Amino acid sequence: MGSHAAHALLRGCLLGLRGTRPSVHTTSYSTSAFGRWSKQVSQFVDQALAGPGRVANTEETLFRFDDQSEDGRGLRGWRVATDGGIGGTSQASARSEIEGGVRFARFSGHLCPPFPLPVREKTPEEVAHEARIRAKARAEAAKAGGSTAEDLEAEEEGGEGEEIRLGTAFSVMQTEKGLLQSVIHFDMEPFSGIVLRVRGDGKKYIVSLRTENWIVPGAASDDNYQGYIQPKAGEWEEIVLPFDKFLLTWQGKVVNDQTLMNHRNLFSMSFACVGLLPEEDDRKAAGMGDADTPFCLDVQWVKATVDA
Repeated sequence: MGSHAAHALLRGCLLGLRGTRPSVHTTSYSTSAFGRWSKQVSQFVDQALAGPGRVANTEETLFRFDDQSEDGRGLRGWRVATDGGIGGTSQASARSEIEGGVRFARFSGHLCPPFPLPVREKTPEEVAHEARIRAKARAEAAKAGGSTAEDLEAEEEGGEGEEIRLGTAFSVMQTEKGLLQSVIHFDMEPFSGIVLRVRGDGKKYIVSLRTENWIVPGAASDDNYQGYIQPKAGEWEEIVLPFDKFLLTWQGKVVNDQTLMNHRNLFSMSFACVGLLPEEDDRKAAGMGDADTPFCLDVQWVKATVDA
């Protein structure tokens, strides 16, 4: 029996077993442990037949939003979040669309202008600490023969009032945490990045991957890496994002000490559209007032690739 015939026979046996064994679902988007095992065995066979020094599959699918089958995953396990929780008024949605016989996921909405962030009330300890600082400043000024205590108190009263901080609008389409672990039934080690088939509107979008921390394993200590894309307006295109081009971030900001992504253990993925920073917002100067900014990103599929 030739190698290809043996390969086909083994794959057939695995598929037959997979079809007769009941699935064990732990969440709405999980897959059976047996399905994961059969996929890993199938990949092992593919790699063994490919031979040393060669990669059996140069691409593996992570998400397909163009799946036409009734049991296709589609947008199951994906959700949308906006800046509404911190005072913003941005609106966003994620839905399945069909255009020209092609199905895809559409992430769209409107970003609001920069908005005042909620003022956090000071704790009693913070109030007492600031009072001690002011008292010390008044005492030092009086000793130096400068401003009197009454002058300093008048200045403080005249300068009272909370500083208004402006927030930046954002909208995010993201997976439930752990969804990537349920859809990846193959070893991510040989892959060097992801490739996305997308259609945009000329705006920049953030693609984020949450991964297991190198030092502390587990989802409780995950790291967030961000990559950036700017798809052409109205044109479908395939954009490649190498893993080593993603930047490690913390609370939306790039950290100084960068480390390579642990891409073998991916937890979740997201697409985000972020508004202008308050100091960059020039809509009023351009005569646009406080108009919202529309955005639209279409995604057909996301794959892992060795050619990043």
